[in-house]
Amino acid sequence: EDHFPDLFFASLDSDGDGKPDSFHLLGGQPEWWVGEVCQLLESDYYGGPNDDYDQDGFPNWLDIDDDGDGTSDTNDMNCVDVWLYLDLDDDNDGISDSIEYTCNTDPLDANSMPTDTDDDGICDYADSDDDNDVWSDLEEPNCGTDPMDPDSVPDDFDGDGICDPVDSDDDNDLVIDIDDDFPYDSSESRDTDGDGVGNNADTDDDGDNWSDNFEEICQTDPLSILSIPLDTDGDGSCDLVDEDDDNDGWADDDDAFPFDSSRWTQSDDGLPMIAIASALAFAAGAVFVLISRSRP
Repeated sequence: EDHFPDLFFASLDSDGDGKPDSFHLLGGQPEWWVGEVCQLLESDYYGGPNDDYDQDGFPNWLDIDDDGDGTSDTNDMNCVDVWLYLDLDDDNDGISDSIEYTCNTDPLDANSMPTDTDDDGICDYADSDDDNDVWSDLEEPNCGTDPMDPDSVPDDFDGDGICDPVDSDDDNDLVIDIDDDFPYDSSESRDTDGDGVGNNADTDDDGDNWSDNFEEICQTDPLSILSIPLDTDGDGSCDLVDEDDDNDGWADDDDAFPFDSSRWTQSDDGLPMIAIASALAFAAGAVFVLISRSRP
């Protein structure tokens, strides 16, 4: 079995230490490997032209010191540890080196292992939602919830994807919460009279005992307690629509005094008919007395 199919100079690994038998037989890494190993590292076959072993920002093919140890590759008997380079899991902790680099753990330390709180296969360092509750780790602290606890989920009353603590309009009724008397009721936003019933459901928004419908008919403001319909006779029908404002039995159109229940018509000289009637009655009484006295 060829344990190193990519190396023409190595195949067997009898002791399973990750290094070929030829390495041991030659007493370690012989000088002639230097150029070969560095050449392999700088080839497209091993990582491509952008591969950078020492992560110094210079790809191996441009870097004169591939392992960054201060000794140029041409004079370095161990320009890189080729075995670590070829080993996909250098610390043998069951997590590939590439994943450990991504997860910000040490690929050379078996005790340095990535954590994956939600077991979704993405380590917490790279996972934008560590507890997999559909709320990102950046959002949860602002929402007052724990990004590492799937049972700690932000409240979002209107389901708009913005949690309530940072949502300026929790019920999404287009009225911001600070101006909304009912921030969690999308059907209501204002309570003019403060009776706990929103204006949309309240039949008397200003609490003046005149229904909103009546106030509109009576041409007063249904949102102002200071704007009250005039109702002279107090019959519950405002004067604007009441046909007998003083409730004296005479229609306003026929009543010379529509706001005075004691008078309803007027004589030609301006005296009320009731006064004329009284005078006639008095005169008739006086005549009767005089006639009575003149009889023998």
